[in-house]
Amino acid sequence: MTLRRRTFVLFSLVAAVAAGGFVFTYWIFSQQAERFLRSPNRERWFAGQLPGPRRVDPLTLSSPPVPRTTADTVIVRRTYYPDCGDEVVVRQKAGKALSGKTAEELVRGEGQVAVESFNEREVVLLVTASGACPRHLAQRYLGIADGHVAIFQGLPGGGKAKVIEVFDLEAGALPEREVQDLRRGVPVRSDDELKRVLQSYLELVGF
Repeated sequence: MTLRRRTFVLFSLVAAVAAGGFVFTYWIFSQQAERFLRSPNRERWFAGQLPGPRRVDPLTLSSPPVPRTTADTVIVRRTYYPDCGDEVVVRQKAGKALSGKTAEELVRGEGQVAVESFNEREVVLLVTASGACPRHLAQRYLGIADGHVAIFQGLPGGGKAKVIEVFDLEAGALPEREVQDLRRGVPVRSDDELKRVLQSYLELVGF
């Protein structure tokens, strides 16, 4: 068989296969169309009464579940007190009262609170409080009140400190270093320490 004849035969076979595929596809399509036209839902389809395909947002398919607390989640509250610079850390379990909360629900209505980390095992909250920490509020300090040396319950200048006693000693008569210390608050942990500090101030002003 010559090359020309073989080429013609091969082309004929390809054409026959293509024609057969086209005829088969057309037959399948015509069968489906005829079945649809005989369907009782045909009129409802054209009238728009049958629901179309449901649209699904692809983002919702890949969104992870929102983490929530459990009764065993440990909640860590790191409270910072700007007046004294201290940080108080308190750890407690969520329990039933705080179980099932998201990060947003947990800090809602809390004021100046930020979520540092959040998972089912542990939640860390950063809290900014006003004033000084409880330890500094309960401690006595020497400071300045009305231009005089005074003893305070709590850190002077913190807004919640209470003046216990004002001494007849003008703060302006002291050296600048002591005045700066008094403005920051000089802690006194006992009556004996208070007497020693006051005596040192009196000696500085010549008493």
